[in-house]
Amino acid sequence: MKQQPKYVVHPGVVVSKTDGQYHYIGAMELMRLYGIRPDECEIYEPEPWWPQSYYRMAQEQHDGLIHLYPRYDGDYTLPTT
Repeated sequence: MKQQPKYVVHPGVVVSKTDGQYHYIGAMELMRLYGIRPDECEIYEPEPWWPQSYYRMAQEQHDGLIHLYPRYDGDYTLPTT
């Protein structure tokens, strides 16, 4: 039986607070940084060619889940709900 996801992982670019450089943080790296398992997550990586309906469907599907993003300050403590 598949577990319901708790989190939505948003891979992306972040400017580091410590070195001022741009870093791409991928989905698997975000999961590692936050200390969560892949089976607890949905990955959200929209494509520029998506029609508006895809964005709405994703928003509805991810409603009520905790959204996790790359952090410029390196603090990957899970937010409390």
